[in-house]
This record gives sequence, structure tokens and C-alpha cells, in this order.
Amino acid sequence: MNGKSRQLYLCNIKPSGQYPLSVLEEQGGVPAVMKALERKLDLEQMTVSGKTVGENLAGVELVENDVIFSLDHPKKPEGGLAILHGNLAPKGAVVKQAGVKPSMHYFEGQARVFTSMEEASWAVSNDKIQKGDVLVIRYEGPKGGPGMREMHMTCSLIVGRGMDEDCALVTDAGTPAISDPGEDLVRLCAENGVEVRAIPGCCAAVNALAVSGLPTGRFTFEGFLTVNKKSRREHLNSLKDETRTMIFHEAPHKLRTTLNDLMEAFGPDRRISLCRELTKLHEEVLRFTLAEAVAYYEENAPKGEYVLVVAGAAPKTGAVVTLEDGVAQVLTLKEQGMRLKDAAKEVAEHTGLSKNELYAAVLER
Repeated sequence: MNGKSRQLYLCNIKPSGQYPLSVLEEQGGVPAVMKALERKLDLEQMTVSGKTVGENLAGVELVENDVIFSLDHPKKPEGGLAILHGNLAPKGAVVKQAGVKPSMHYFEGQARVFTSMEEASWAVSNDKIQKGDVLVIRYEGPKGGPGMREMHMTCSLIVGRGMDEDCALVTDAGTPAISDPGEDLVRLCAENGVEVRAIPGCCAAVNALAVSGLPTGRFTFEGFLTVNKKSRREHLNSLKDETRTMIFHEAPHKLRTTLNDLMEAFGPDRRISLCRELTKLHEEVLRFTLAEAVAYYEENAPKGEYVLVVAGAAPKTGAVVTLEDGVAQVLTLKEQGMRLKDAAKEVAEHTGLSKNELYAAVLER
């Protein structure tokens, strides 16, 4: 990649800026930001309001202060994102440069091109990669084949060999660290004194929970189920009485098996929300019972990466004790020598019945 277009930083908003998002709203919010960008926008485009962009911005006040800066005097000349251009991506590519060490913003070296993570990892492991090389791993992103694989293995090997500032890695894959082996990379960085920073971004599990239609107050993240049948069965059996909403991740080729296992463990009537390709072009959210989900995917092929949001078990309630049952218990205690008042009090405490009603009912016998 041999260049990047200028992406101005106009809003002084956290996490990289000074103010919380609420301050931006006080200063006019998104309309005020669009006003600052007005000369860069196509003002003739129609919007959902039934008016053009220009008509919507006509009455918006132009704000220039320490929260919203102008195009001519931006807060910073470059923002957290940059657009790269070059022979690897002729139409451009987006990079989150805030997550890259400044020493790696400009890197020149010999390209070593691989078509899979395994090929690149073999090359690193066998000392085929030297300081100054640029590893290019292709066909691992959404276009190359299902989902976005994580470059944890290759990244870990590079860091483990102390070449994290001497080699560049370019790939169309992802790098998350929750429910993915990206955690291995974070661990290796920590062990080798390499700083790791979290940059807020999309979280499929939380997004899926938010749109699932199931309770969100308390939930448990279970990630991917093991492929070992015995361990898988034991894990699901341990969750039978879990009352919190449960979140699982699943790949398309395993979805049908997983749905059948969930139905066997939780029953056919348990509710489930299946969310796939969240924030992408083919985003879809389906809400079924487990039996309905199994039937649906017998007729429809699973596509894309899934987040499964499963309703928790209904809280268990103790057996209902009638007044007559309570009276019988009081009489039993009384026959054992306990005073009537004390017997009524004890039975009331562990049954939830009224002490006075129990006392009065016994007297009427």
C-alpha cells in the first residue's frame, strides 16, 4: 500500500477525544456534524424525511468550537481510520490506524504472499520470514470463504519471535479476542511486554442479545460448544436449569447438529433467536422455538456465522401448599409437644401461609 487519503478528525469525542457523546448531542448532534461537512456532501440526495440533504441542513446552525471543528481547521489532520490505496487494493481499503503502532504506520518491505493462515504460519515457524518482510494473507475474509478467520496463529508466531515491529501483516481476515483464539495473541503480547489496547467496536454477542427479543437483564456467554460429543452433552446438561439468557456462537456447517443438541437438552418449546451476519449485507434475525428452528433449517441451508440467543429456564417454584396441608403440619407439630402458637409460626415461615389463618383454622377443628 503506497498511500492514504486524508480523513479529517472533526469531533473531539471519547474514546480518542475529550468529551462524552452526550456533549456532542448538546452541540447539535449529527446534524451539526453534517453541517460542518456540508461542502463535501451531495446536497441533492433525498432522505427518509422526504427532503434533500440540503433542505434538511438549511436550518441547522454551523457550530465551530472545541467539540465540533471545521473542515479548514480540524481537531487533527487524521482520524482513527485511514483509506489505503495501492496494488493490493486498487479500489481502496480501510485500516483502523489507531490500533497500529506509530512505528508501523509506514513500512516498506518485500511482499510474501500466502493464500491461507496455515501457509503463512508454516513459513514463520520454519524461519522463511525475515525481518523487513510484509506478509500478505489473501482469501481469508468474507469474500474468500465463509466468515472471517482469525490470524491468531500467524500473529502469535510473529510476536513470539520478537518481530512485531519488524514485519507487517496484511490480511482480509479479522482479529477479535472474545470466544476466538485471538486471546492467545493477547496472552503472548502480555508475556513479551507488548502493549495491547482495546478499541471499541462491534460485538456480535451483545448486538444479537439486543435484537433477540429475549430477556437482557442477566445473560451468560457460552461461546462455541465443543465438538466432543460427551463434553458437549455434559455442558448442555449443566445448563438445563440456567435461568439467564444464554448466548452461543456457531458456524453454518455445525448449526443443524447444534440446534438438535439444544432441543434435546432444553426441550422443543424453548425460545431461540438466531442472528447471522450482523452488521453485514445479509444480516438476518430469526425468532423461533427450538423445534421450529430445527424444522426451518431442515428445509433451508444455514449461511454465514451465527449467534444463538437461547431463553433461560423458567425459575423453579416450590409445590403449592394449601391451607389444609398447613393445618395438618401444625397439628403434627402440636402432637409432638410444640405450642400451637409456635407451631403455626414455624409452618407459616416455610410454607408462606398466614400464621393467623393457620392458627384460626386449627382452632376451628
